[in-house]
Amino acid sequence: MTHSSYGQLGLLTSTLRVLVSSGRSDTSAPIEAADRASEGSELLAVRRQLVVVARELGELYRTERSRSAELQGALDKLEDAYLATMKTLAFVVEAKDVGTRGHHDRTHRCALALTQLVDPELAANHEVEYGFLLHDIGKVGIPEGILAKRGALTPEEWEIMKTHQVLGAQIVAPMAFLGQASDVIMFHQERWNGGGYPRGLSGTEIPSRRASSPWSTPSTR
Repeated sequence: MTHSSYGQLGLLTSTLRVLVSSGRSDTSAPIEAADRASEGSELLAVRRQLVVVARELGELYRTERSRSAELQGALDKLEDAYLATMKTLAFVVEAKDVGTRGHHDRTHRCALALTQLVDPELAANHEVEYGFLLHDIGKVGIPEGILAKRGALTPEEWEIMKTHQVLGAQIVAPMAFLGQASDVIMFHQERWNGGGYPRGLSGTEIPSRRASSPWSTPSTR
């Protein structure tokens, strides 16, 4: 609303108060026809001005709603672009990791299906689903010689491979709209018996609404 509209609204409100108080100040005193006509004219003018102000308020509201919708649309497109970039990185990583070809999609499907059985409300959380989808995104930071190696990894190489959850969580952490996805990525290799990584958490130490590890196997990289 413009400053002039606020000014008009304030002036109209003051005028109405004066008119109402003048009409109630002395109900026993006779009111001259000329005074009544004058007040009636002023009230009519005030009513017309109020209609104008109401129209301006309505137009302002519609304009702000339109701007909000445009802003939300832009934010949605930006989020979609970020997510598409992350998905692309994940598929690039899988293309290089010959030992886990297809693991990306299988894990996403299995994780989502299991979560729907255990906690349907959690399964409907898009942040958690994004975490399942991007759980191995951190492998983009693992040297290709380790990632694409045929055969068993050396202990040193395995220690490097085990950093991919931390790297993945760091990659997605700045994207606020991914929310819990960062935690799913961080904890997806923790195991109920404490044999997982990176922290070796066990049982209830594992954030129960975040871990996606029940279908992980010791051979999973």
